[in-house]
Amino acid sequence: MSSKFDTDDDLGEGYLYMHLSALSPTTRKSHAERHGKLFTAQEVREFWSDPTNVDGCKCTVTAMMVDDDGKPLVPSIVKQARDAYEKMRTRGYDWSK
Repeated sequence: MSSKFDTDDDLGEGYLYMHLSALSPTTRKSHAERHGKLFTAQEVREFWSDPTNVDGCKCTVTAMMVDDDGKPLVPSIVKQARDAYEKMRTRGYDWSK
């Protein structure tokens, strides 16, 4: 089965993928912890290749342009995602413990 992450050349060099979790009460801790973090195409493929990560998951990823050092060209997007994680964590959902 192919996916949109079949090759690292899909978007060319200069991209990483930001994980976005639903951060809902039913979110798994391992998914919430990835929220707002950047991953290579290979790391994304490995995560989604585990059927337990796919079943019932509401997460997505989005491509992020990065510089030669792997730093986001628009760091405020990553900061907003991490801020959302921290805000939702204060709600005390199971994944936040």
